[in-house]
Amino acid sequence: MGTISPLDDGLKSFGFEVFARIGGGWNVRIRADLNAVVLVGAGRDHERGEFLLLQGLRERQRVILARALAQQPEVLLLDEPAAFLDIRHAVEIYDLLRDLQSEGMTLATVLHDLNLAALYCDRVALLKAGRLVRLGPPSEVITYATVRDVYETEVYVDTNDITGAVNVLPLSRVYRERLRR
Repeated sequence: MGTISPLDDGLKSFGFEVFARIGGGWNVRIRADLNAVVLVGAGRDHERGEFLLLQGLRERQRVILARALAQQPEVLLLDEPAAFLDIRHAVEIYDLLRDLQSEGMTLATVLHDLNLAALYCDRVALLKAGRLVRLGPPSEVITYATVRDVYETEVYVDTNDITGAVNVLPLSRVYRERLRR
């Protein structure tokens, strides 16, 4: 873990430049808005003017998101924004994105996790071989028949009692064989 301090005038203008080692030793130069960095949790101890960037993919994802948010976009296009993150940190990212959406930002994201898509998305588009199969609310798109046909495997689809969102559980070979009997 390393400490990174913003430029002296950075705190006054809520902007700073960072030179950091992120994952595999890559040197990355990032210009971001202080509020965006703090919002996504990439910075720590911001009251002292210091930013701690942990090495690894989790912090890299947050810094990339902070960089995008610093531009104050009206529309944000994302490709697997929580890729390589553990469950806790993925949920933090998607909670943040949901908050941004509720504040008026338009979001479009590519997700391969159907459970996260069902939980966080208002509308989903299910594609197969680059072609649109279904588009609509998750409960209408993420169905047993559609998921089975698109992914060509057996799944169990049900509604989560706590969230009300659709849940998809892929079935292992043992259970797929039981279904064929």
